[in-house]
Amino acid sequence: MSDKKNGYIALVTVILISIVAGTLLVSIILLGTSSVNTTDLVVESTSARAIHDACANRALDAIRNDPSITGTTNSSLADGTCEYVITDIPEEVGDNGGGNVLSLKFDDPPASTTFLDSSGNNRHFECSGSACPTADVIGQCDSAASFDGINDFLEDADGEDYINGMTAFSISTWIKSDTINTDRGFLITFPPNGDDDVFGMRYDAGGLYGGGTEVIKAGVTIFNGVSNIVQQMETTSNITTTDWQHLVLTWENGDDIQLFVNGNLVGTTFLGPRVPGVIAGASTLLVGRGAKDVLGAEPWSGLIDNLDIWDRVLTPAEISLLYTQCQLNTQPNKEIRVTSTVGEAVRRIKIKTVQINPEIIIKSWEEVAEF
Repeated sequence: MSDKKNGYIALVTVILISIVAGTLLVSIILLGTSSVNTTDLVVESTSARAIHDACANRALDAIRNDPSITGTTNSSLADGTCEYVITDIPEEVGDNGGGNVLSLKFDDPPASTTFLDSSGNNRHFECSGSACPTADVIGQCDSAASFDGINDFLEDADGEDYINGMTAFSISTWIKSDTINTDRGFLITFPPNGDDDVFGMRYDAGGLYGGGTEVIKAGVTIFNGVSNIVQQMETTSNITTTDWQHLVLTWENGDDIQLFVNGNLVGTTFLGPRVPGVIAGASTLLVGRGAKDVLGAEPWSGLIDNLDIWDRVLTPAEISLLYTQCQLNTQPNKEIRVTSTVGEAVRRIKIKTVQINPEIIIKSWEEVAEF
């Protein structure tokens, strides 16, 4: 009886061991299957990312080749597929590439007493002399403002709020003077006192420091952490004209003041030493006046069109575009929606771009769950 009982126990033990072994085998098989599936998903996700990047680059290349392109494109890449959809953002036509703190287009209606800022910062200008410049005259880009050289100019009394503290800037404008051999100015950030020691530009019949004639003069005040230091420049001779002229003045912390005329960097008869620091000394922003317009003796006489200020230095390509087409971007900004699929892995990316010919500037690149 004892032997039979022991035999039953041994049999049950064998059965239990077999069940455990079978369960373990099934677990191993399931674990292996799960591992294979996980590995497959990782591979698929990695492939989807690679395909996605390739697809996004195809979309960007398509915009480079044809800035006006819109629509849907489907592609097969490696072991997956992708689709990109390009649409315009109409409200963002003419995007200035960022850093545009002021934009006076002078496309205001006749008899305007307020001249509107189109940068989105609401820095509108009011008539500040005893008369207003004449609005809605024929300009270089569209309409322009005409200044009589007697008593009409514009002012943003809060101009110092966005001028002081700058570590870099670019000023772009079109001007057309009624006369040469003059000291009349068109931009200044301090009530004129005869000194070119603030953020401003003017015509100069005879350069004080460089000895040139018919030059353009510019100056800035820079706070170097201890005191205010003046940095000035005077161009080569015979730069002033009664024709339309496009000017871009640039400066960056610790660098030279540079002036581009009609898209080209001009030489200097005088260039003050570089000063590290930030722009200082502004107390307002006046358009149609210059440093020598003391007591209203010589305000600007002529036309001004498209005055823009950026808090960065524009590239030579951007300066050339402003000269040739009056703005940095004539195409609407684009939105690109890219969907890439490999097996069960799907990736979706939304991209927003700015077209600054011949460059594509990516404003945002965002992975999303759904569009």
